[in-house]
Amino acid sequence: MNIELVKASNEYKERLIEMLTEWKNDIITNHTNVSPRKIWAYDCHDFDHYVKSLDTMEQRHFMGKIHSTEERHSTQHPESKPRRI
Repeated sequence: MNIELVKASNEYKERLIEMLTEWKNDIITNHTNVSPRKIWAYDCHDFDHYVKSLDTMEQRHFMGKIHSTEERHSTQHPESKPRRI
C-alpha cells in the first residue's frame, strides 16, 4: 500500500471529514490515543477555518538541500524564518 501525505484542500474535503469522523468514533469507542491533539482543536465541519488552523511546513531549497521550515529555523541562516503556507 502506498500512502501519500497531502495538504488539506477542498479537493480532499469530503474524504478528510469522513476520515476524522471515523477516527473520532474510534477514539470514543475504543478509548484510543487522541494524538496529535491539534487535529481536534477545531471543528472540521467548518472546513475553511479548520484548514487555516492547521500548522503546515513548507519545504524550501537552501544550499542544494531541502529543508522543512523546522529544520531551516534551527540552522539560523538569514533565510531560515519559519513561514506558514
